[in-house]
Amino acid sequence: MIIHPLSEGQFTVDQTKVFVPFDASQHQLTARPAGSLLVEIQPFVVITSQDVIVLDAGLGYRIGDELQLHRQLRAVGLQPEQVTKVILSHLHKDHIGGIAYTDQSVVHPSFPQAHYYVQREELHYALATPTASYLPALLQWLSSYER
Repeated sequence: MIIHPLSEGQFTVDQTKVFVPFDASQHQLTARPAGSLLVEIQPFVVITSQDVIVLDAGLGYRIGDELQLHRQLRAVGLQPEQVTKVILSHLHKDHIGGIAYTDQSVVHPSFPQAHYYVQREELHYALATPTASYLPALLQWLSSYER
């Protein structure tokens, strides 16, 4: 088994649940709103003899026209189409933002060959409880995606 981190970088987040990129060489934490937390968005890819598994899908940030998560996968020699499973620890936006992307108003799975694993009860809860921690459009997509 091989495990690679797929860092999306450091961010601060406050009560608004807006993730703001943070670079310690350019930013000061004290300049961020009171109560801001410094977090590292860190999905992982686990390679086994049978599967390529993505653990959480990060925020879904893009670099140019490419998902940062896809770029990180390519950096370790993998293509998004090689991912066989995506396991979501929970459904907050910093864990599911990269599960799908929109191109010309069409939503595409970020990992088209993968089965997505999610806790059914949490999905029902997240769909019924709109808060700034969730991405409703992705939750709807996830609830209807069949693979």
